[in-house]
Amino acid sequence: MKSLEILEVSHLPSSTYRMQEERNHSTFLRFPISNLRGMKSLEILEVSHLPSSTYRMQEERNHSTFLRFPISNLRGMKSLEILEVSHLPSSTYRMQEERNHSTFLRFPISNLRGMKSLEILEVSHLPSSTYRMQEERNHSTFLRFPISNLRGMKSLEILEVSHLPSSTYRMQEERNHSTFLRFPISNLRGMKSLEILEVSHLPSSTYRMQEERNHSTFLRFPISNLRGMKSLEILEVSHLPSSTYRMQEERNHSTFLRFPISNLRGMKSLEILEVSHLPSSTYRMQEERNHSTFLRFLISNLRGMTSLEILKD
Repeated sequence: MKSLEILEVSHLPSSTYRMQEERNHSTFLRFPISNLRGMKSLEILEVSHLPSSTYRMQEERNHSTFLRFPISNLRGMKSLEILEVSHLPSSTYRMQEERNHSTFLRFPISNLRGMKSLEILEVSHLPSSTYRMQEERNHSTFLRFPISNLRGMKSLEILEVSHLPSSTYRMQEERNHSTFLRFPISNLRGMKSLEILEVSHLPSSTYRMQEERNHSTFLRFPISNLRGMKSLEILEVSHLPSSTYRMQEERNHSTFLRFPISNLRGMKSLEILEVSHLPSSTYRMQEERNHSTFLRFLISNLRGMTSLEILKD
């Protein structure tokens, strides 16, 4: 194999849960682990135990050789794809490579079972105050961390999750060039799955990062108590004047409300699907999109408004 791109860790807790990601016609697992030398997730395909009798199928893809393991106990997955190493010598030197606006480190190591180099993003410590930027790339959502102490690297790219009940499993869905995480949770007031944007509280100290997308300015909040979600994306205002008027817009067979507000820190309008309150008997607004029925729930205590989007089965 020509190169191995992983984040390597000495021990992988047996209780570590997994997130599936479909990328390049393969299933990857992402492990949010705290003892990764400051990194919060591990992207490789490593499980707590790989049966010694497991056979391998080699596959040439993108000028690299991947090993595919057909294993049955991967929670419904058909195969486990990994590039595996045994040890990373402490004396290994590094070669920097600029790719996709990020600096990768490439390690030429001889004991990689025939592989020529190991490519990782490695840091000594990841400050707890590190903020995150989301980036949509290759039909997946990545988090990019601009950190200065990355030994010459400009950013650390991971998919990060904070807390998710160990029993909760996840299903990823590719839709509109974005990766959504779907949580089949039974206590969702009769709903079968929860599709991101749910948060309990938004800390007052949360800072914001602006992102220009589709002619609008979005704010991204790196929040740790998002119950397994990576980030909360909202259009935020400090105050929404009670006299604010609304313009209705019909789009994709749904009615959106657009608020032209001047104090949106450079944003021209706030676009939401609006509900006055979210009581225990929350009602739903249905939206037909891409041959599926979505439910949108507005949550009012998010400083501004956002919505909870749920796919109705």
